[in-house]
This record gives sequence, C-alpha cells and structure tokens, in this order.
Amino acid sequence: MQLPSGQSLDAVNKLSVVLPLSELVASLPSDAHAALQRILRSYLATGSPPEQSQLDPNACALLQDSGLLLVENGCIVGAFPFSSSKDRAMVEVNGVEVGAMCAFDALGIAGCFGVATRVRSHTSGRVAEKVE
Repeated sequence: MQLPSGQSLDAVNKLSVVLPLSELVASLPSDAHAALQRILRSYLATGSPPEQSQLDPNACALLQDSGLLLVENGCIVGAFPFSSSKDRAMVEVNGVEVGAMCAFDALGIAGCFGVATRVRSHTSGRVAEKVE
C-alpha cells in the first residue's frame, strides 16, 4: 500500500516529533558531536564502528544517555542509523556492507549522508532491494 504524498509527509513529520534526532545531534557538545561523527564515518567506511576505547569516554556516555549510541559489553553495537548487526537491513555504500537499525533507517542513509546506496531488507522471510 502506498500512502498519498500528503499522508507520507504527515507520517514523516510525526516521526520527527517522536524521534527528534536532528535536535539531539544539534544539542550535543562539541566533543560528543566529534565522537558521533567519527563513529558514523567509521560505519560508512568500514561497515563497523571504531573501538569504544579509541573514543572519549565522557562523550560516549553522553551519546549513550541520549540514545544515539548503543553499547553492549563495552562494544559499540549501533549508532543511529547504523547497526553492527547484519541480519535484517543491510546497506551497501561504496562497496562496503553496513547494517542499519531497520529498513526505514537503511533507506534514509543515502539522503542523510549524500551517498549512493543499495539496500536489502530481510523481514518475514521476504527480501526487498532498492538502489539509490
């Protein structure tokens, strides 16, 4: 089912209210913003985040508290829109395969980072692919 463009825009606006990521990022102090940029660039370039030990611990704590960074057992497992898990939504960027938090995040990577992508999503046994 495809929503009429007005409904689609309304849905995106509602999502921005529920998940105000741009406001969160804009409000970060410079050290946390720099750490987030380093993490995102690493995902784009290698498909994986840097080691958490290579980052400012205070910046990482702030990013975790804000929900922008996900850490398990001392390892970065996600930084919106990227995920270290490569079992659901995958994005190919410049020949590098990287996981996304979900199919919606995967589709947004091209626009957010201004890069060409190939997206594959595995849900309910179905595989969908989109090239941007």
